[in-house]
Amino acid sequence: MKSAPNGSEWAATGQDGGAAAIAPVVAPSGVAGAASAAVTSGPARASDTWLGRSVRALAFASLDVLAPRFCVGCGEAARGRSAEAFCDACAPGAPVCWEANCIPASAVGFYRGPLEAAVHALKYGKRPDLARPLGDLLHDPWTELALEADALVPVPLHPRRLRERGYNQAALLAARLASATGTPARLRALRRIRETRPLPGLDRAERAAQLAGAIVARRPLTDARIILVDDVVTSGSTVDVCVQALEDAGACVVAVVALARADSKSGS
Repeated sequence: MKSAPNGSEWAATGQDGGAAAIAPVVAPSGVAGAASAAVTSGPARASDTWLGRSVRALAFASLDVLAPRFCVGCGEAARGRSAEAFCDACAPGAPVCWEANCIPASAVGFYRGPLEAAVHALKYGKRPDLARPLGDLLHDPWTELALEADALVPVPLHPRRLRERGYNQAALLAARLASATGTPARLRALRRIRETRPLPGLDRAERAAQLAGAIVARRPLTDARIILVDDVVTSGSTVDVCVQALEDAGACVVAVVALARADSKSGS
């Protein structure tokens, strides 16, 4: 794997991701949120010490007792590792693999059932905390592809939509996957220069027309091997536009990783 260039652009942080992109939050509020804030505040390297790791482990271990987690699929208590978002009954199965215009692609599962509920909560339910457990689920699709890359790049949000939502869910997922794999995340590599209509409900042709010229790379990415990260791949139109923008900047998109893929029964 090529070594990543120095500079903030290759770090797993960035304005477009939102503050939650670098905060390992496991619950949105209350005791769990306070515990998370306690272990993530202070100097950036405090958690690298044995004491920092011990305090962190103790704080998150206490969440099961002080603020039990609940399955985002069925609402039942979800016991086990703090990274889990689902109970055993709702947990996704094997990753879904396909080709997106000749580019290998993999997702945690199809966009339906408990996974659809989880993605919807992350995206529209003001639940950026779910990026931690859901981002951990991306490790299976990543492993399935078995590809090396120089950087992870999330699908961007338009600045207005980013302000309204407060975070880019794809950037949060990319940052979490970066922390698990050691591959840098370039959270601001792409930007939307034109706002588009909401894509759900549009067919592929309408999506393509909406997205044409809407996404560009911020700067040259000559010879960089990129894995594109998104929350849901529906028609593939958003993926196509992002791939074109990255290729125009000199990069090579080697794979696409997503939380979910929409099937024929589901509704970028």
